[in-house]
Amino acid sequence: MSVELIAKEIPEIAKLYFASDLSKLKPDSPRNRIVRRLLEKDEQVGKLKSKFGKTSDAEKVPARNLRGFNEFLDANPAFVNHLAKAGITIRFGSGHASGLGGLYTHADRTVHLERGVERTSPGIFLRLLLHEMGHASFEQMLMTTNPSTLNQDEQAFRDAWTVLRRNDGQYLLGLDLGEGREPAERKKYQAGNFSEFCAENFMHRVTAPDLLNKHLTEINKPGSHIPQDIRDAWRDAIVVLDKYERLLLRHS
Repeated sequence: MSVELIAKEIPEIAKLYFASDLSKLKPDSPRNRIVRRLLEKDEQVGKLKSKFGKTSDAEKVPARNLRGFNEFLDANPAFVNHLAKAGITIRFGSGHASGLGGLYTHADRTVHLERGVERTSPGIFLRLLLHEMGHASFEQMLMTTNPSTLNQDEQAFRDAWTVLRRNDGQYLLGLDLGEGREPAERKKYQAGNFSEFCAENFMHRVTAPDLLNKHLTEINKPGSHIPQDIRDAWRDAIVVLDKYERLLLRHS
């Protein structure tokens, strides 16, 4: 629609939007499409806040991205419970994450996404968000639970990272997360910091399990020239990662 037409239609669009009534509109009319998008945005914001009340500026996020996040939360109610009990807050369009894409601040238990990330594609948006939630959940759980049993898991995961971080993370999995966050850069990012290795691989496991499994299949392909210590490191890392994925996502 042209700007002129939109301006002319605003009063009628506003009337329909506030009445939440599309019954008199043709499904393919421009007016209908605009009102539907506005109403869906409200619906998705409401769904998110009903499941995850500690959220700010969700209105800044397009409905298509909120929809994907809501679907993830619907599929993993145990994860919602974990985040709620941990007191995690989400801030969209946060100035604290400027230039970073995202950030988790432990002191106030807040996941931040920088302004602009909310308008990336649904897949990239969800992965950046779940990366930061990996800091808030998997990483914190791995490092702070019962010392008599779970410190062994942290040590095993850290030992695996020590091997896999070599050569800028040559054998790590890197996914394209947008400009400045291409696969090679994501490998280096994980290789440079154990904390990022934790968050990124949690994100891989919960948003791209098929790609992670394919990567592991390539690593373990018979007859390949992948060093044995790399194969062993991935084996140990996946055991820990899968254990905590089950704890966080599959059990209430």
